[in-house]
Order: sequence, then C-alpha cells, then structure tokens
Amino acid sequence: MTTLAPITDALETAEDVILAVLRGIASGPQETPAFWNVADPGTVGRALLAETHADHLPWFLVAQHQDGGGAQRNYIGGRGWGGKIVVRAMSHTDANARVGRAAADVAMQGALTVAGYSVYAIFEQSIPFPPLDLIYTRANQWDVTIRRTA
Repeated sequence: MTTLAPITDALETAEDVILAVLRGIASGPQETPAFWNVADPGTVGRALLAETHADHLPWFLVAQHQDGGGAQRNYIGGRGWGGKIVVRAMSHTDANARVGRAAADVAMQGALTVAGYSVYAIFEQSIPFPPLDLIYTRANQWDVTIRRTA
C-alpha cells in the first residue's frame, strides 16, 4: 500500500541510488570513481573536477541535478518525486569519455532499487560539452522518478 506522505528525502535518495549504481561500473583505481557535483555546472566546475579527481581516469563519472531539486509527482494512491539528472563521463580522451558514458547509460536504464523505494530513470537527451583543458565530457540527461514501495 502506498502512502500520501511526501518523500521529503527524495534528493538524498536519488543521489544515494544513482551514486551506488555509478560506482558499481566506473573505471579507475579508487573506490569512489563517481561523484555528486554540487558546484557550478559550467566550465569552471568541470575544470575543477577534472583537476581534483584526475587520478580516477581513464574516465570518471559526475552526476548532478539539473532542475533546482525536482518536484512532487502525484500518482493514483500516492505521491512521488521527479527530477532531471545529468550524468557526465569525463576523461583526457574523447574515446574514453564515450566508453564511460556508455557504461553509465547501461547502469541508469530501468529500475534502480533502494529499500522502500522504486527509482526509475528514463533517457531524455544527450548534452554536448566542448573539450576544456584537455578534458572531454560526454553526458546524458535522465528524468528520474522515485516512488514508495511500502
């Protein structure tokens, strides 16, 4: 049975689920090759991330909200949350960035699971980024929905 209570921790739940999925597939020698970007999504943020996390190459993943935190979504018998998430693969080569994005795409498709919630990600669009300081970025935007399962 679903509840009418809002999902007040939706942003944190989305971050936790998406990072867990991305960390399961990303390449690199570290245990956390995927990051949640809370900084400026522009070129300054990309350059800073690339410099700070260069040890995670050949590619690493960065996820970020794109719509100011999403919004409530009503369903018959319950409520949920939905928002736009961009997942970026970053590398020193375009070929590796493409490989990273492809791996992230496979991981993001379909239902993602977390205790008490169903999380669904639907592909929306690819987002172009020009190379910056020899860092190549390949990115896709996803429409993510969270619903309670209990």
